[in-house]
Amino acid sequence: MTQDLQSVQSTLSLPADPEPTSLRLTLVGILFGGAVVGYLLTFLIFPNSSGCSPLSLIVGVIAGALLMQGAEAVLKPRWDSKTSLELSPQQLNIRKRERELQAINPDNQPRLHMWRFEVKRAGRVPKGWFMVGLAVEDNDIILPSYTLMSPEQLEILPYGEHFTQLVSRDEIKRADGDMMRISGLQRRLLKAEAARDLHGVEIEYDNLLIYIDWIKVHFPEWLPTD
Repeated sequence: MTQDLQSVQSTLSLPADPEPTSLRLTLVGILFGGAVVGYLLTFLIFPNSSGCSPLSLIVGVIAGALLMQGAEAVLKPRWDSKTSLELSPQQLNIRKRERELQAINPDNQPRLHMWRFEVKRAGRVPKGWFMVGLAVEDNDIILPSYTLMSPEQLEILPYGEHFTQLVSRDEIKRADGDMMRISGLQRRLLKAEAARDLHGVEIEYDNLLIYIDWIKVHFPEWLPTD
């Protein structure tokens, strides 16, 4: 649910990249460390078992998975990626470790890109969820953000029907790679998607709602009309 538009602040800093690479690598290390500890403890408790007994391996895997799950629950809310989406009427930018990565000047009448595609393989999110992209472009400078969400969340997302389904790779192949045979809208969205893949930042669903509200208050002309 979006907030009262009158309460939207002019300047906002939205946390980005809730699961940065550093956190993922830490969790993988905890998984392997927990597995090794579980394996060794089982071997010490049952010294007569062979070094590669199925019991030791199973206990090691379970111990590693449980330890990683517990560590994720503790670390994720506290882990600071030091990445944010900075919004003000004078400038929109992505900052990482106090360094400005991309910046957009709203006075240049930038273009807003809105697209989505379905996640085909289970990973961080279940299969059937959606990647929803929102990017601002100004003179070939693209400020891309994205959110992973469930079909139910997409259904109630403000302007959800205006997030265009991105053309699939199979459709591009059927066009023999000739981008001129793909619609102008899709070409623009594919360009935005390439930027997202290169330097896009992930924001959580609630922050996407705040972002859309902020645009609605300060730059309503960017948004599509029903």
